Formats: sequence, C-alpha cells, structure tokens
Amino acid sequence: MSDEVVSAVSGGPEPVEPTKKPSGAPKKQKLPKKQKLPKKQKLSKSAKQQSEPAAPAAPGTPVTPEARVEPAKPAAQPEQQAGPAAPAPEPVRLPPSIVINDLRAAYGRIEVLHGVNLVVPPGSVFALLGPNGAGKSTLLKVVNGRMRPTSGEVVVGDTPVGKSPTEKLVKSGLCAVPEGRGIFPNLTVRENLRIWTYRGGITMRDVEEQTFAAFPRLKERRKQMAGTLSGGEQQMLAISRALVTGPKVLLLDELSMGLAPLIVNELYELVGTLASQGMTILLVEQFVTTALAVATRAAIMVHGRIEQEGTPREMADAALSVYLA
Repeated sequence: MSDEVVSAVSGGPEPVEPTKKPSGAPKKQKLPKKQKLPKKQKLSKSAKQQSEPAAPAAPGTPVTPEARVEPAKPAAQPEQQAGPAAPAPEPVRLPPSIVINDLRAAYGRIEVLHGVNLVVPPGSVFALLGPNGAGKSTLLKVVNGRMRPTSGEVVVGDTPVGKSPTEKLVKSGLCAVPEGRGIFPNLTVRENLRIWTYRGGITMRDVEEQTFAAFPRLKERRKQMAGTLSGGEQQMLAISRALVTGPKVLLLDELSMGLAPLIVNELYELVGTLASQGMTILLVEQFVTTALAVATRAAIMVHGRIEQEGTPREMADAALSVYLA
C-alpha cells in the first residue's frame, strides 16, 4: 500500500507538469504570431510603396505599369518646354526692313532731303512716287551708301548704314539697280556676265544659269555687244547683275524709264516674283499705275519730303492731286 501511495503521489505531479507546459506553450506561440503578422504586413506595404519606382518585386507586378507611366510624364514635359522655344528663330527668317529717321542730304550748300522719315516693311514692295526733282533718286543713293547724309539715320535690318562703304553693304545683302542701267556697252552680254563673277563666291556657270532662267532672251543675245541691245534688254542685263549677288534688299531706280510698255510689264512681273520669294524691294517710279500694280505699300515724295503714305489704292487717288498740282 505504501508503494501505491508513493506511485499515486509521484503520478500526481506528472499530470501537473504537462498542464504547465501547454499553458506556457500557447502564450509563447501567440506572441510571436501576433507580432510577426503585423510586422510582415507593415513591411510589405512600405516595400510596395518603395518598390513602385522599381519593378523587380513579384508582388509589385500591379505596381510596375504605374511606375512605368510616372517616368513618362517628366519625359513629356521637356518636349512641351522645347515647343515654345522653336518660334524664336522665326523673326530671323524675315528679310530686313529699311528704316529712315529724319534724313537730310545736300549737294554742297543746297539741301535736297528735308527730314525724310520712312519705314519699308520686311518682305514688301514699297513704291516711292513723285515728280522729277522730288529727291527720290537721292534718297536711294543715301540708302545705298553712295551718298553721305548731312544728318539723320538709315537702318537696314539691325545694321545702321552710317559710313559703311558700298561694297560692304552689297556683301551684307543690299543691292541697287541705279538709273541709267550702268552696263558695259563695248563688251558682249557674256563678258558682262563674267564681270559679275569678280566679286567672288560665284562661278560663271552659276551666273549664266540664274541670268538665263530669269531672262531667256539674253541667252539668245549672249554673243552680242551690250551696247547694241534694246533698252529693255539692257535693263534685263543690269538687273541680272543685282540678282546674282543674292540680295535681301533690292533698290530699283526708274525701272521703266525709256522702255516699251510690254517690256515694262515683263520686268514688273519679275519684281512681283522676287517679292513673293521674300525679298524687300524699294522702287522709285514716276509711272503710278505700273508701280502700284505690284506694290504693297506706297508713299508720295515732293520737294524732298514725304507728303503722303498709305496703301496702293489710297496713293493712286492722292497721286492725281499731287501730280496735277
């Protein structure tokens, strides 16, 4: 009996011990499970947010397209910023205009230009009308640098003419066809064209191609003496000298003087073609109807002053009163 009591006593603590082990075991298992689960969820959310720019994570597969879209947005912004910068060179493509401010010029003590103010818009045909002795040709000489003003200013584009020599102005894109044509009458047409190449930068072949394309009649007369050409053909030869320089601004003085009406119409058709190509043209003319047919702007000059300025239609009506007066 004593042995049974001992075995009963010894068996008593054995069931007590396993009751302590399971009571402690679930406490230890619940604590790490509760702590690990929220930590894993929190870490996975932050990892997803951090993994949005980088797409290698497997759970981040739905995030990768968003990450690909976001870098595309900053790539589109520089394209939009580059767009408005493109129109900057547009004003550079326009040919230069002519601005004349309070210009005065004289032959000795006799003043011919009395404070002339005039603006020729870029890419336009500006017709300067007026009777003989109005000072139109003198104004062109000052603009071309062949005559120095006594006061005032002439600006072609952004460059003041000032005391610049004529040859420098020609290289800058300003060219003039003066009154009287100015060809070499004792040379053939082809020899005259060869002289145009002496300025440099252009070959004889280029000169002939440009000249004969604009004036096919000169190709038939290329071996003829220039002095034996008709007045219209001589004017064509004089204009070809200006065109081979590739001018941006062209000054024409009395283009129709002494020419037949058919030749005048042909020459002014060429003027209209040059203007459509973007060339700025200032022409002096006595024949109102002929000049205003191609002009986009016009002015009337009398006694060395600009009396009126406006559209060709306005100047056509005003010229009648000025000429008759």
